[in-house]
Parts: sequence; C-alpha cells; structure tokens
Amino acid sequence: MVRRRMRVYPRRRPITQAATAAAPRKISSSVTEDRKEKRIEEIARSGDPQAIDFPRAMVHSGFDFSFSGLKTAVINHVRRYPEAATEDVAASFQAAAVDVLALKLERAAAEYDVASVALAGGVAANTPLRQRVALDAELAGLGCSLPGRTYCTDNAAMVAAAGWHRFRSDGPSGLDLPAVPGLRLPV
Repeated sequence: MVRRRMRVYPRRRPITQAATAAAPRKISSSVTEDRKEKRIEEIARSGDPQAIDFPRAMVHSGFDFSFSGLKTAVINHVRRYPEAATEDVAASFQAAAVDVLALKLERAAAEYDVASVALAGGVAANTPLRQRVALDAELAGLGCSLPGRTYCTDNAAMVAAAGWHRFRSDGPSGLDLPAVPGLRLPV
C-alpha cells in the first residue's frame, strides 16, 4: 500500500480575522459546531454567493455527501487568489454546501415518496439552508419541519453522553469493537 503524505495548510489570516470579528464577544460555555456555521453565515451575508463557482460534489450519486472536496477547493482558491474577498469566499462556500444538501434532500424525498422533510443538527441553524429547504418543500407540496435554532446543535455531546453511560455500565470496549447502529443504551 502506498501512503500519501498529508499536506498541512496554514490558516489564512484574513479569513481567520474576519471570522473572529464576526463572532460575538461573549461566548457561552456550550459552544458547538453551530458557532462555526453561524460565523460563516454572518460573513457570507455581505458576500456574493455566485462570485466563485465552487464544486457541488456527489450531487447525482446516492444520498451520501462529503464536503472535503469543497473545503479543498476553498483552500486552493484562497491560496491562488489571496486578494479574494473573504465575504465572497464564505458566500460561495455556503451556496455550494446548501445546494448539495438541498438537492440530496429533494432527491431522497422524491425517491422515498415522503409527505414531509425535516432538518436537524447544527447545520439546521443555517438561514440560507432553512430558506432553501422550506421553499423546495413548498414547491414539491411537502410539509417541512424546522426546529427552533435553540435545538440546532451538533450531536457530538449526545454521542459522548451515550458513550459515557455505556462505559459506566459495560466498562471499556476493545479496539475490535464493530459499528452497531442500533446499539441499545443501558437504562
């Protein structure tokens, strides 16, 4: 097996500074991925979502999605065009991510002939995604459930809590533990 060496890209100062400036001064103790999503949304608000044509990967294949190619495209674009407006980069990135998620949801709804769709997790707090999903659902004649932003948090804390309870009841697991999607939690 040939091992590829991973490249480590340094953080870009202008984007990092813009993200920091857009963040609220007081950060609560329950910071989640939602905070990162909000920063992108705030910066993107004043950008042009069509300024950069970032890729929309895996749109026509299955329902899985990955944003690693999109993130790589952003890094490469910023390295190639360091003068690119941070707002345009953020808006174009957000537009590409929203397109992929909305298209996958639309295809899944059609294939499984559902009556309604829903968003969940940290990404469900993103305003452009919420608007796009609600509009697409309305045009398709589907119901649409969007949780209040207070409930749009990353699932990592819930997974960690479930892991803690499993550890307390069963002890540590071996490194050969398989993935068990329907694993029951101790009561």
